[in-house]
Amino acid sequence: MTLDFLIAMILVVFSIGAMMQLAELRTYEIKENIEYEDLQEKAEAAAIALSGGTLIGCTTENGTAVPFTYNTSVPGITKGDLGLKDYNVEVTADQVDLIAEDLGSAANVIVVDLELDKCSSPMPITGVSGQDTQTVTLKVAK
Repeated sequence: MTLDFLIAMILVVFSIGAMMQLAELRTYEIKENIEYEDLQEKAEAAAIALSGGTLIGCTTENGTAVPFTYNTSVPGITKGDLGLKDYNVEVTADQVDLIAEDLGSAANVIVVDLELDKCSSPMPITGVSGQDTQTVTLKVAK
């Protein structure tokens, strides 16, 4: 065996190892992207449920839900109401925690800020003026 042959074999083994390492990194990156996209979809769906329904929104005198409103006397909501039972969730409005969980050192946290009209139920059918708004912050992590 010559020295050239040994060097060539070492280089071949090194290149195969480097290619395997790069393939593993690429697989990990794809997995992370899929998890992040899933988390983002869940957060967006929760934001729609939060702003478009009766979870924190007001109702009119005849019981109709008014979307994009924040009921200042809202009862408690749960992660299950938002479809996020398996996630860490934090929802705050006017520096008051509606759902308070420690997000810990989660790698991916999706934050959604919703600008909603303040009201109290039941409200007149004419609706809210839009002058008094409330920012509701939704944070979701896995």
